Amino acid sequence: MKKILLTAGFISTLASFGANAQSFTPQFYAGAELGYTRVDNNAQKLANALVATNGGSASVSQNTGIALGRIFGGYKAFENADVELGATQTGNINYNFAGVSRGSTAYAGTTSINVQSLDFSVLLRPSISTGFNNLYVRLGGQWAKEQASTTGNVTGGNGSVSGTGYIYGLGYDQPIDKTFDARFQINRLANIAGQSSDKATVFSVGFVGKF
Repeated sequence: MKKILLTAGFISTLASFGANAQSFTPQFYAGAELGYTRVDNNAQKLANALVATNGGSASVSQNTGIALGRIFGGYKAFENADVELGATQTGNINYNFAGVSRGSTAYAGTTSINVQSLDFSVLLRPSISTGFNNLYVRLGGQWAKEQASTTGNVTGGNGSVSGTGYIYGLGYDQPIDKTFDARFQINRLANIAGQSSDKATVFSVGFVGKF
């Protein structure tokens, strides 16, 4: 009798496992997130460049962190993989500068740089049966445009560059209910706007709506 009960329990466990393994349903999703990244402090480099061009002296200050917003949509195509598209807009990196040229002419102004980008990613997830299906690794690419504009009693400093790069990261979707998840992630972007020197580590939080 004990063996029969053990066998029945084992069969019941297998049936339950099978039901969990089959519980995946493909679906679309969309969401939004807010993020933050630190940026390199290039104030001294810009000051040196101004002095090299104009002579005299110059001072520059710069913010070293910017916020960003991203909207995205995707499709949970398989139990272990989602495909996702996103669009991002950053805040400004502002360089405030002032100086006196070799001809004793004073100048001052602000140069602002921001980034707009589009990205495509695959989100790779463990199987549902592991209990870690909400965890994912992101692998993908991005196209970005960096725009610079300058105001003040100076000329030049306006322009843009664009190009492709790549993105990889780690994230977690925490279920709130059957329709919404909270999302937490860290992403590394490299070769931003096609510039090998431009990199960023972005921390972000957001929400995901499933339909």
